[in-house]
Amino acid sequence: MLASEALRLVRSEGLNLVQVSLRTGIPLCKGLDFRQYLLNQKIGPEIVEKSKATNLKVKEVRISPAIDQRDMDRLLMNGQKFLERSMDVKVNVHFKPQHRGMYQEGINKLDHAASVLKEFGTIENYKYREIKRDVNGKILFKPLSFLVKCPR
Repeated sequence: MLASEALRLVRSEGLNLVQVSLRTGIPLCKGLDFRQYLLNQKIGPEIVEKSKATNLKVKEVRISPAIDQRDMDRLLMNGQKFLERSMDVKVNVHFKPQHRGMYQEGINKLDHAASVLKEFGTIENYKYREIKRDVNGKILFKPLSFLVKCPR
C-alpha cells in the first residue's frame, strides 16, 4: 500500500500513522491514537501498581500480652471471618511499655492464636524475636508475629 493511501485511510478513522519498524528496508507502519498511547505509557504502570496493591488484602489482628480470654476469642473469631472472606491475616503481639515483663505471656498468646487459626489457613513467617537490651540496660521488644495465608 502506498504511504498516501495508508495516511488517508488512517486519517479517516481519526488515528495517526506511526512507523513501527524499518528492519527490512520497507517501512512498517500502523495506525493508532498517539495521544492515548502516550497517556497509557505515562499512567499505565501506576495503574498496574495500584491494582496489584489492592488485590493483596492483609488484615491485622493485634494482641496484647495482657488480653483476657474473652477478648482474645473475639479477635480470633474476626481473624477466622477474614480468612473465610479470602483475606490473609497477620497476627501481632504488641508490647506496650507496661507489658515489658510479660514476654512469655506474649509467646503463649501467639501460640494459642496460631493453634486456633491453623485450621483455616497456612501459617507463615512465625517469628519469635530475641530479647535485646540497649546501652542503658532497658529491654527492647519488637512485636511477635505470624502471617496466616488464606487457601485460595
